[in-house]
Amino acid sequence: MVSDELKKLFSDLELDKILGEDISSFYTVNEGIIRERQEIFKDLFENDNLFCDFEDIYVLLNSLINSFESIGISKESSLNSVLTVNAYITFIEESYNKLKHYSLKSSRLNEFLRLIKKEKENKNFDALKENCSKITNDIKKISSVTIGINLDPELRPIEAGLVSVNANSYRSGNLMDKIFSASFNSPKDYECLCPLSELGKSLSHDEISGFNYKLNKVLDKIITKGFKGLSKQSSEYITSACHEFSKYKNTFSFYIKGVRFFKDLRQSKIPITIPEISRNDYKINEMHNYRIVMSKGIKYSVANSIHFDGNTRIFVLTGPNSGGKSVFLEALVFNQLLFQIGFPILANNAQIVPFENIFVYSSSDFKNKNLYGRFENEVKWFSEKIKECTGNDLFIMDELFSGTSCDEAKDVSFYALKMISKRNAKGIFSTHIRELAKRIAFDNEPDFDNLSINSNYTVTRDIPNSYESKAVMIAKKYGIVFTT
Repeated sequence: MVSDELKKLFSDLELDKILGEDISSFYTVNEGIIRERQEIFKDLFENDNLFCDFEDIYVLLNSLINSFESIGISKESSLNSVLTVNAYITFIEESYNKLKHYSLKSSRLNEFLRLIKKEKENKNFDALKENCSKITNDIKKISSVTIGINLDPELRPIEAGLVSVNANSYRSGNLMDKIFSASFNSPKDYECLCPLSELGKSLSHDEISGFNYKLNKVLDKIITKGFKGLSKQSSEYITSACHEFSKYKNTFSFYIKGVRFFKDLRQSKIPITIPEISRNDYKINEMHNYRIVMSKGIKYSVANSIHFDGNTRIFVLTGPNSGGKSVFLEALVFNQLLFQIGFPILANNAQIVPFENIFVYSSSDFKNKNLYGRFENEVKWFSEKIKECTGNDLFIMDELFSGTSCDEAKDVSFYALKMISKRNAKGIFSTHIRELAKRIAFDNEPDFDNLSINSNYTVTRDIPNSYESKAVMIAKKYGIVFTT
C-alpha cells in the first residue's frame, strides 16, 4: 500500500500527469518486480515495431473489456454477449499473430504470449468460434431495420413493431418525386417515402437513450433465438477468460505511457539509462532534472552526480541562494521514483538502492499551516518521519530548520542528521548555513560528507568555499536598495 506522502510526491513532481493518475500504485521496493519491468520496458523501447503492435493489442484489449463490462449493465443481453465473444476472438487471434514473430527477452512478455497461444489452441476457443461464427456474421450485416406502425382511422399511431432486419441501409428520397413517379416498390434499394428525422436533431438525449434501449431490446429477442448454440459452459469460459485478461489493462497502459514518455524525451538528446539494482552502494552519474530539460526558456541542462558509498550515508549540500540546490534535489527524487516504478532514469549510468520510504521536506508544504510556528512545524515533521524510519529510507531535506536562527539551526540540524545516520538511512540536507558543513568537516564524522554547488550549478563533493551570497543581488533585482 503506497503512503499518502508518496502519492503526493508523485503529484508534486507531476508524474501523475505524465504517466497517469494511478502511477504511484506502481511504486515498489521489490527488486524482482523492478527488474521484470525494466526487461519489459527494454523490449518495447528498443523495438519500434513491437511497440506499435503492443499499442494495437492494448486497443483490442480495451474493446474487449468495454464490451464485457456492458454485459454487466444488461446481463440478459444476447446482443452484448455476441459482441463480447467476437471481441474476445479478435483479441486472441490478433494478439497471437502480432507477437508470434518476435524474439522477446522479457520473461513477462513471453508469459503473456504463452497465455495467448494456450487460449488460441484451447478446444473451448475453437468451439466458441464455431458456435458464434454464423450469428456474429449475421449481426455484422445488419444495416437497417423496418419498423411497422399501425394507425387508427384518424391516422394516430396505436401500435408499432419490428417488421424486418435488413442487410442494406435504407435510401431516403423526395416525397413528391416518389408519388408522381409511382416508384413505391423498390425493395432492393430500401427507399423510404420520407425520413422522419435524424437522431439528435429533434430528440433529446434522454429520448435517444430510450429509443436505443427499446430498439436493442427488440433486436436482442431476435438474436436470442439464434444464440442458443452458445452453451452455458461456453458462457462461463468467456466470462473467466475476460476476467483473466482484464488484469492486464492497467499494466499495458502503464508501459505504453512510459515508453511514449521516454521516446519523446529521447528527442532532447538527454541520456537515458536503466539503472543497476544495488543493496547498498548508490551512484548516479551525470543526472538531469526533467523540468529543466523540458523548459523552453533554458538552453541547456547541467548534469550532476551523486554517490553514497559504503561509508557515507549523509550529505550536507551548501550553496548560494538560487544556486541550484533545490533543482539538484528535485532531479534526484524524480529519478529515484522513475527507478522504483521500473523505468529508466535521466542519467549516463546508475546503480541505485530501492528505498522503502522517501521522506521529502519542502518549506512550501507548511506555508498554510498556522497552528504552529514555522520552526515547530519543521521539528514536528522530522519527529514524525524519524519514527517511521525503517533504515532503508531516503531523507531529502531542503532548508529544514530554517525557521530559527543560524546558530540554533546549525545545532538542531546536526543532531537530526545524527539520528538519521544511527538508523542507517540515507539523506541529503540542503542548507545555506556554511557553519554546519564546516562542523561536519572539522568533526570528521565517518558517515557524513559535504556537497557544494558553485555558480555554474555544478555539485562537487568537497567543503564549501566562501562563495558570494546572491541574497543582496536578488533583493536589488526586486527593488530593495541597500544604503549606508
